[in-house]
Amino acid sequence: MKEAPKFVMTRGAIKAVELLNDKMYMQMFNPDIIPPIEILNIYRVLFYFINKIEIAKKKSRSEFWQEVCQVFINNPNIKIGNFINQHSNDLNFSTENIFAISQIIGNDLSKMTAPNFTKICPTTGLVFFFIKDALEYSGIIVDKKTPPIKIINLLDYNLESLSSKIDRLKGKLEKQENKTVCA
Repeated sequence: MKEAPKFVMTRGAIKAVELLNDKMYMQMFNPDIIPPIEILNIYRVLFYFINKIEIAKKKSRSEFWQEVCQVFINNPNIKIGNFINQHSNDLNFSTENIFAISQIIGNDLSKMTAPNFTKICPTTGLVFFFIKDALEYSGIIVDKKTPPIKIINLLDYNLESLSSKIDRLKGKLEKQENKTVCA
């Protein structure tokens, strides 16, 4: 069986990530100013992909943003572009992770463009070039570079998840019917 192709950033993403090493982009990481949910979601997706799931799963917007800022503020030598490059070879494309990311992204992929995020926040617009490559590779956004096995794995996971929910609902209905019959 042929091995799935390795994740590789496009030239546009590589250039965007290089630009993120400019110090001006670090100004965004202020723990006292919580960005809009669209921006938070892109960083949540980034942290899922780079396998920092404990940060990505933070429920509170404020708590999540505090953690993200700490990653960059506590280490003055780390720049966003270098951070992404350090983690880009070990991205988490597990089925569970892809499912969690697809839940964050939602069904409306029309807004999943770099210009859309750049309007809100230039830093996030540049980060999105990398995110878009990972979303395409993972099968969440289907593109010519998406390995077919990723699409199949995501579909299998979705089917398993639906099947599990159906089984739970059947169990609850049976319990409810048993209570009704016994009453």
